[in-house]
Amino acid sequence: MSLVFQDDGLIRKMGDVRAAANATKYKMHLYSNNFSPTTASVLANFTECTFAGYAAADCSNWTAPTVTSHVATIQADANTFTRSTTGSSQNVYGYYITDQAGTTLYYAELDPSGPRVVTNAGDSVTITPKITDQSL
Repeated sequence: MSLVFQDDGLIRKMGDVRAAANATKYKMHLYSNNFSPTTASVLANFTECTFAGYAAADCSNWTAPTVTSHVATIQADANTFTRSTTGSSQNVYGYYITDQAGTTLYYAELDPSGPRVVTNAGDSVTITPKITDQSL
């Protein structure tokens, strides 16, 4: 027997995830090592960026869930990370999401068009975090 979520069920489930995400205030971090996240990834797998002006950022204002082709999605406001001074180049390979304390890893994503390089003052990386779910 296979469990199947109908679209309305996915909307409700992702609505609960949205409520938790807005209450918890996930933290977004950029990482600088060439690593492809897996279901077994841990925080130690990621090297957090250190370029001038960088700081992990809150994920806020998660949207109401939508369903397209049986895939439910919520997304938060975009976060822009801007380098404040010119210096040694740093590669940004992706991002990972934690709790506010930075002790629990929720999820991570390798940038499919990365790495993005930040070198000069004003160089920036903008990421809009999303969470998706579907019935398989």
